[in-house]
Amino acid sequence: MSDWVDAIPAPSWPPQDGTPFHTRTYSPHEVLSITLRLEGHLRTGTVLAHADRNSQRTVHVQFLPALRSGARDTWVWWTPDRMRLHVRTGRSPTETAPTAGDAIEVPAPAPYGLLTDEVRYPAGRWPQLEARVGSSWHPGLLLRRFRWGSGQSTAVVWMSLPAPAGWGALARYTRHYIWDPARTRARKPVP
Repeated sequence: MSDWVDAIPAPSWPPQDGTPFHTRTYSPHEVLSITLRLEGHLRTGTVLAHADRNSQRTVHVQFLPALRSGARDTWVWWTPDRMRLHVRTGRSPTETAPTAGDAIEVPAPAPYGLLTDEVRYPAGRWPQLEARVGSSWHPGLLLRRFRWGSGQSTAVVWMSLPAPAGWGALARYTRHYIWDPARTRARKPVP
């Protein structure tokens, strides 16, 4: 996202005019982060809730540290072209039915014996990759690669996958995959 524009403030909820609405709050176990621009600066906050009203969504976001204005939370109108979601817990709808040939997800840290090599890429200079998820290729960013004493290689990636239902956007999901060129491949050469 190259042209960040300040998020549009929204009224707090619930609405007082009698219009029907639906609100969803997130528990501490459901971590959904959002990056947006406020007060002229990029900020990442935690989504506390969202509210849908007349086919429009507003998002209640908490920021730590507080915004320059001193506010720790605010409601903004959800505009996918101005914001980025990062799902910290949970699955993308694309991941609900893994198919043969999909990237193989592993627990973190991967149980493949003694770690023999780790490659970390500098922030903002992550190599691009693609991984098969839900029987199709999806873009992602390679954050780290590990080589294990067993000969296995794994990777930590940010995948761009459909967000949970109702968001109508892609979200970033952190995943740990076995590095397998048939299932996870670089879009540019990776050292």
